[in-house]
Amino acid sequence: MTTSTPPASHMQERVFAFLTDPAMHPQVHRIDTHAASVFLEGDRALKIKRAVRFPFLDYSTLEKRKAACDEEININRQFAPQIYRRVVPITQDSDGSLDIDGDGTPVEFAVEMTRFDERQTIDHLAEAGEPHLSTATQRRSEPRPAFPKPTSLISARRLSRHIFGSASCCDSVAGTATCGAAMATCIWQTSY
Repeated sequence: MTTSTPPASHMQERVFAFLTDPAMHPQVHRIDTHAASVFLEGDRALKIKRAVRFPFLDYSTLEKRKAACDEEININRQFAPQIYRRVVPITQDSDGSLDIDGDGTPVEFAVEMTRFDERQTIDHLAEAGEPHLSTATQRRSEPRPAFPKPTSLISARRLSRHIFGSASCCDSVAGTATCGAAMATCIWQTSY
């Protein structure tokens, strides 16, 4: 079941319209997922958590979306510091106009990232033929920070609840290591 709060949805629609306004953002490309909308323009990507509530996550309030953005930066910056920049507010001025990182009241938050070459993602490389194994091997051999491993199913459930707003991924997985790996994979793959 998916629900969204009407006021949050209305404000998000204003923010999304602002970010896709051809007069202000003529080269923007929008990508939508079940839980986020990503706006690609120039060398920047802005990822906004959609105002939705699922059994496995809850982004229904501005505070929850801000906390999720902060957590995404904290976790993913360890793995890709060259991509993850910061959490940036989308603000509304007293005249009602919106701005990215303006002086007005925050009405939404976005994860600001450095845009990477989408042609280098594994799905595009696979479509083009054999993925470049030398690049993949090189990236694999680079040291990466260790993802915190839950010491029990209980702590895996707590970690899942903290990150996703629910422990449902652990409810359907047998074994702590598998749940932890599934969470790490999910986080890794949802960069944008």
